[in-house]
Amino acid sequence: MSNIPIAKEFARSFTTGKIEETPGEYIEAMLIAFAKLHVEKALKAASKSKSTYVKIDLDGNRTHPIGLNENSVLNAYPLTNIK
Repeated sequence: MSNIPIAKEFARSFTTGKIEETPGEYIEAMLIAFAKLHVEKALKAASKSKSTYVKIDLDGNRTHPIGLNENSVLNAYPLTNIK
């Protein structure tokens, strides 16, 4: 995951492409874009994990291992929540 830019690198290369905007609008757009980038990368990394979880019933007994579905992890946190 070394190809994910740190905040300083991201800020230096970020542009909205708008001609007119306030500094506040620019900073807001940059923060949202940076957060989305990192959430997307984190979800993709988690979806590739080979972790298996154990299902536990209501009495606290382990029942059986369950795997993670890649799409359920990728969709676990909607990017539309980042505003």
